[in-house]
Order: sequence, then C-alpha cells, then structure tokens
Amino acid sequence: MVWSLAALLLFWAIGAYNRLVRLRAQAIAAFAPLEQAMVDLPALLEANFSQPVAAGIAPELVSVELMAAGKRFAHALRLARATPLAAAVVDELAKAYQDLGVNWAKLSVVPENQNTPNDAAAFQANWDQTTLLVQVARADFNRRVQLYNDAIGQFPALLVASAAGLKPGQIFS
Repeated sequence: MVWSLAALLLFWAIGAYNRLVRLRAQAIAAFAPLEQAMVDLPALLEANFSQPVAAGIAPELVSVELMAAGKRFAHALRLARATPLAAAVVDELAKAYQDLGVNWAKLSVVPENQNTPNDAAAFQANWDQTTLLVQVARADFNRRVQLYNDAIGQFPALLVASAAGLKPGQIFS
C-alpha cells in the first residue's frame, strides 16, 4: 500500500512537472511572434530617419530622441530574446517600448518638412500596422504567461515548481 501511494505521488509529480514545463515553453514560444512584430519598429525608424536632413534644415531634437529610443528599444529586445520571462528584462523592454511610443507621439507634432520621412502618410500607416501587430502579439504573450503563472501558483503544483526552480514569468505591460 505504501509503495502504491509512493508510486502514485511520483507519477503525479512527473505529470505536474511536465505540465508546468509545457506551459512555460508555450509562454516562451509566444514571445517569438511578439519579437517578430517588435523587431520591425527599429527597422522602420532606421529606414525613415537615418537619412541626413536636407540642406538648410537643422536636425530636430525630437527625431534624434526618437532614434535614441529606437536603439534603446532594439537593445532591450535583444536582451529579452534570451530570457523572455525574466522580470527585469521584460520590465526594461516595456519601458523602452513605452519610451519609443512617447517619442513617436512627440514627432507627430513636428512640421512635416523638418527631418520627417519623405512620405509621412505611408510611414504612419506602416507604424500603425506594426504597433497593431505588437498589441495582438503582446496580448497572446501575456495570456500565456498568465496561464503559466497561475499553474505554478496553485497548490500542490506550487511544491513541484518550487522544487524544480520554476519561477513566474513577467507580464509585458
């Protein structure tokens, strides 16, 4: 009877561990579409704002700040690629993404003839489409991370997660 109970407990623990690892892997895999959508933002900025300003027009501080925010965001995205569930990394990525959005909003008030893309309407459409893709991918990533976090927070799976060293993932806010 004791051996049967021990075997049952062992099989349950293995099953719980496999479920937690599967949910963690799904959360990590959900970062790939988010990353794919986000990687287009710095590339879009680079393609449209890296050109020298026309003669006689001073570079706008706003576009310089936007390019700096784009570089910071690209760096945070590279770091998040390695550990997409780490709290500090995801928080830094969220801050960089928010900073990028704030700087983009500032640029929308700059007159069109000063260091903005040649075809501002096309750029705006590309920007809007890319940020929409980011929002959809972020919602899916957050949902999967929440499922994983809920699973490792439930008793008795909490004991298996603790023993296996599984930590909760960070929601991308």
